[in-house]
Amino acid sequence: MTADKIVAYKALRNRITHNRLALTDGVETELIAAGGADVFRDLAFLVISNNNANTAGHVDIRDALAGTIRMTIEVIEQSTVIVPIPEPLPQAVANTAWTAEVSASISTIFVTAMTLDFE
Repeated sequence: MTADKIVAYKALRNRITHNRLALTDGVETELIAAGGADVFRDLAFLVISNNNANTAGHVDIRDALAGTIRMTIEVIEQSTVIVPIPEPLPQAVANTAWTAEVSASISTIFVTAMTLDFE
């Protein structure tokens, strides 16, 4: 017998932010914009897809531009990784952007993220 964990986020719609971007060049890129003064955008969910048939890589997730890497996700060739986060990952400093950076030039890795806003 197995048990599955179900995670339900009960947040007001205006407290949820999401975005999708395509990474190809190994440059840190804004994933989720800063939320404004005194707003923490806590990371709740990630989906990362690697469309490249020949190259694996990893994606670093930061909670501020050039900040500490909060999470690294390995993505093999032609695969999708779904990263449910049971408790939202707290953003260290309010009013900063979440960023993503692919490990090398890979054509193309898509990153989709969802955050929950807290003040």
